[in-house]
Amino acid sequence: MKKILLTLSFLCAIAGQSQSVVIDRLESDGSRQIMTSTKCINLGDFSFYIGLKMYEMENGRDWLLLLSSYNCIPEDNIILLKLNNDQIITLPVTNINSGPVDSYTPVYHIGNTSFVMTENSRTYYSSVYVISPAELDDIETYGIKKIRTGNNVMCYEKQYTHNALGKFITKSKKTILDQTKNSMVTKKTSIYDGF
Repeated sequence: MKKILLTLSFLCAIAGQSQSVVIDRLESDGSRQIMTSTKCINLGDFSFYIGLKMYEMENGRDWLLLLSSYNCIPEDNIILLKLNNDQIITLPVTNINSGPVDSYTPVYHIGNTSFVMTENSRTYYSSVYVISPAELDDIETYGIKKIRTGNNVMCYEKQYTHNALGKFITKSKKTILDQTKNSMVTKKTSIYDGF
């Protein structure tokens, strides 16, 4: 029984760290957008979701780090990443969107869980930060030991002892690059093709 529980725990840990492509599409300008699943990180008392996205164009690739939360993300936000070699990567926000979303409150019953929609909606913030290929390479090489962001009133940060965030970003980059090689999405198609 102990071995079965240990094996199940190991498989759950692997599944929790797995990456998948959640967006792979061609944009109207001919660029291709690929994005991986996000990771929830707790900075202070607040939850944020972080992810990686790439736009591939004829003349190169643009890499973007995404940060979203119910916590306010200001128009002039910055993310600071401190690497294990004490290098600091500064990422100023390049785009931010916010809007109301319906919130769901879990209602627990004995034996099962159900979700009930509340009458209230909350503002959800989504922000984008340009990150260079050299910065992604540095994250892969040295790893991340600290992340910090804020809302112009206070800072939120988290320290990592085992480079969990750096490994996540590196794995996201690898997943995106693998998707560019393996995917059939290479040119814009028409609904009439082959009909």
